[in-house]
Amino acid sequence: MAQTENALVQKLLVLEEAAGAGGAMYSLRALQSGELRVAATGKDPITSKMRTEEYVVKTRTSVMMTSTNPNFDEETKSRFIQTTVDESAEMTQRILEVQRQAETMEGLALARRADKLQKLHQNAQRFLKDITVANPYAEKLVFPSQSLLARRDHKKYLGLIKASALLHQYQRERVQKTIYGETMDCIEVKFEDIALANRIAKQVLVTRHKDTMPHAKLLLSLTRNMFMNGHGKSKGEAVFNRRQLREHTGWGDWQIRTHLQELVDLEYIHVRQGKFGKEYVYELSDVQLLSELPGFGLTDVEELREVFSQAVKPNLVNLEVKIPNIEAP
Repeated sequence: MAQTENALVQKLLVLEEAAGAGGAMYSLRALQSGELRVAATGKDPITSKMRTEEYVVKTRTSVMMTSTNPNFDEETKSRFIQTTVDESAEMTQRILEVQRQAETMEGLALARRADKLQKLHQNAQRFLKDITVANPYAEKLVFPSQSLLARRDHKKYLGLIKASALLHQYQRERVQKTIYGETMDCIEVKFEDIALANRIAKQVLVTRHKDTMPHAKLLLSLTRNMFMNGHGKSKGEAVFNRRQLREHTGWGDWQIRTHLQELVDLEYIHVRQGKFGKEYVYELSDVQLLSELPGFGLTDVEELREVFSQAVKPNLVNLEVKIPNIEAP
């Protein structure tokens, strides 16, 4: 029974398409809560009476999934760190270059070398130990609290810091301390771990517009840039249709329709016309650029380093240095 309970401990569940999960979304959310409980009713083979049995599975499980639907279930989405594919023309050009290079002799040799490097990284990860990570700077960290989602995003942020420390565990000194009668054997977070987590959090956690998907924000930014370059129909107006937006961005009609509708729903863009067979004409709700402050609301690592360096600096005025009397034999 114990083996069954721990069957999902330290496992990675990968779903290539979220639509294939069907009605299992509730179970996927439960996987991230610590344990999965299922109650099943069956007949007792001895008494022939119906009875309910509860099955418990420990779920220290990581879940990864992909989706092309921007209107993903909010309850499920809030439990994940969301990353998106770069759909820019520059990235497409780089992908095409790599695809062409893969057909050459050098590309075939690099593909074989990549398989060896992948196995090497997998073997290196097997050396990682399940060790406790302590964050001595945790009480000095800050995180934006304006949104209700911060209650979950903050845990993700702290998890990113711990993940970086765990990955570098062989470059960290093991610390043993006894606190409240409990002996702690762990490694401690360094400033480098916080800096790495900040860099990731700026892209996937911390934003002024949490309700907008990254592709929609990019489309809004491209739309505003279009009018900054003088594409407005008349002075002081910012109106456009989908064809103009496709020509300016180079995006496909499906991308434009999908992400434009999200911006309309959130009232960043208004629809002027479009009913009774008329052309759809859109208008920006304002002419200001969508501003993002890098690292908005996160702790500055250099300031944190300065605070702790001052805290451990000795008082040189009252420092008394005692030199032991060492006599030659």
